[in-house]
Amino acid sequence: SLPLVGSEKKQIVEVEKGVAIFSKRLGMSDIDADTAEKVGHIVTAMKNRDFSTANGLHAGLVNSVWKENKDWLKGIKFLIQ
Repeated sequence: SLPLVGSEKKQIVEVEKGVAIFSKRLGMSDIDADTAEKVGHIVTAMKNRDFSTANGLHAGLVNSVWKENKDWLKGIKFLIQ
């Protein structure tokens, strides 16, 4: 495999950070059930390689809960890309 370039390394760091923050906040019940469910749908879409659906679900979260969740939503976006 080819070595990662600088921008790809930064994206991986953002993904890892976003997933860690989401997991921690979810464990503390600091993510509402509707948002957690939508993230579950994003994961399912990505497992099915349906990146268009995952991206649409992410955009919906950005438009509705960005203020409270921007700390992890950015990392999820990089994961979808």
